[in-house]
Amino acid sequence: MADQLQTLLDKIYQDSVLKGQNDADEFIKEAKKKAHALIEDAKKEAQDLRSKTDKELEELRRNVSSEIQLASRQAISSLKSQIIELIIAKATHDSIKNTFTDPKTLTAFIQTILEHWRGDPSKTNLELILPETLKKDLEKTIRSSLTGALKENLKMTFSKAIQGGFQIQPEGETYKISFTDEDFEEFLKQFLRPKTKKFLFEE
Repeated sequence: MADQLQTLLDKIYQDSVLKGQNDADEFIKEAKKKAHALIEDAKKEAQDLRSKTDKELEELRRNVSSEIQLASRQAISSLKSQIIELIIAKATHDSIKNTFTDPKTLTAFIQTILEHWRGDPSKTNLELILPETLKKDLEKTIRSSLTGALKENLKMTFSKAIQGGFQIQPEGETYKISFTDEDFEEFLKQFLRPKTKKFLFEE
């Protein structure tokens, strides 16, 4: 009887140990499976993150490159414009200023323009605006160069705002016809800019 009981106890023990071992093996197997899945997921997330980062860096590189190229083109264009303006100013400023502050030249310009003014001189009152700095030289010279109705209907004023040249304004009108040194210099620049640009930069 005792032997049978011992055999039963041994069997129960063996079954329990075996079941425990099986459960442990199954738990370990499941744990390894889950760990493997987590590792694979982590690898995939890392790869996705790396791919996303690479794309963002490439996009940033392209954008920065485009901005640098644009800024470079703008800087070069600005520099070219400054060079052109300096050359034109150097070539024209002094000669224009000398011409438009020379009393004899101004008198000849004004006389020609007034003599060919449209309309009846006897019915046209004109205001001639001249540089304040040339008042002494121009006032008598211009008066003496004109005759008849032009001389009688011409009003001369002098302005500190004009450095060279002159302006003409019909009485009662809001517009002025301007022949100042600044006007003529800007007028010349419009023609000289493209030619100077082509000469310097072959554009």
